[in-house]
Amino acid sequence: MNRSRQAGKLYLTMIAFVVAMDLVIAFVPFLREMNRYVLFSLQYGVFLLPVVCFLALDQFDVLRGMKTRAIGVPTMLWTVLLTILLLPVTVVLNLLTQFVVPNNVSAALMESTTAPLWVSLVYLAVIPALVEEYIFRGVLVQYLRHNGLLKTALLTGLMFALSHMDLNQFLYTLMIGIFYVYLDEAAGSIYCSMLSHFLVNGFNILIIYLTVSNVPENMVGLVNEAEQSAAFVEGIPIIYWIMLAAVAVVCFILAVIVVRHIAKIRGNEKKYQEARSGRDAVQSRDKKVFSVYLLIGCLIPIVYVFMIMILSR
Repeated sequence: MNRSRQAGKLYLTMIAFVVAMDLVIAFVPFLREMNRYVLFSLQYGVFLLPVVCFLALDQFDVLRGMKTRAIGVPTMLWTVLLTILLLPVTVVLNLLTQFVVPNNVSAALMESTTAPLWVSLVYLAVIPALVEEYIFRGVLVQYLRHNGLLKTALLTGLMFALSHMDLNQFLYTLMIGIFYVYLDEAAGSIYCSMLSHFLVNGFNILIIYLTVSNVPENMVGLVNEAEQSAAFVEGIPIIYWIMLAAVAVVCFILAVIVVRHIAKIRGNEKKYQEARSGRDAVQSRDKKVFSVYLLIGCLIPIVYVFMIMILSR
């Protein structure tokens, strides 16, 4: 069985389901008027459904190879530090994309502030962390892992970034998607990326809630609109860009060091070094990593996003 081709088929099916769901919501009035959290749950259910069905029909036991080793307090604390180090990198990458497209995520998070904080954390931090990590760093990584750590990280990172169907999110989700594969490999557990994913989303939600609570109600919309626009990033002085870039680079280097330390305290140092050097790839007939199915699955979000951008003008 060609596992890389199976990964491509699964990803294509997932993307097809997500796009179909988006189109149904766009053209069915009562769905657009549903409670945003009910709609959010429905969307994640549609996202997860093809994965569950695919695994039930496939002969490859993905769950057997999934990294589910328990993590202790020291590993959790190092993962928290890692997440803090990654935040400046995500901020810079997010700002860079705002030269081209607005920050729609900020607008969506701003709307969520009408609900209690714990509700937003559950729906926008806990659920995405569990579902997305299970799919991308769990299932898809297992399908592609025989190709070696680097190829697996690059491919699943790309798939993760494109699945968000938002050009503004592309750069930082690509970086995080690649980085989390290395994190889980070092820790020997998918729970590390789940924890970090929750913390990244949770931090952004908390910042939005704090912003809203400290800004007069009649000014919230103006602040949100300003933060989303290209004028906002164009108005940042060049010296601040240099400082932000320097901080991001230093933080990224420190994050890499933290991942290596996690491998050491988890007893995976030698195995992790072999994986990073490319000595973990399995020799098999399954040599084509990028299948036609995966190519189509990657092209659909790109075409879909650009069509929305053109139609919204």
